[in-house]
Amino acid sequence: MEQIPHITLTQYMKFSGLNRFKASRKLILLVLANVLKITASEKGDMYSRA
Repeated sequence: MEQIPHITLTQYMKFSGLNRFKASRKLILLVLANVLKITASEKGDMYSRA
């Protein structure tokens, strides 16, 4: 996240090697912990540092 200002679920899945469920769960847990913020867009949700 330091080099990339935002990331999508699909990008995170490719980067981490996790399946869709596990990658989504990790991102949502980071949002709930106020580590990431989520922005909805037509292309999909974008996650960035809070």
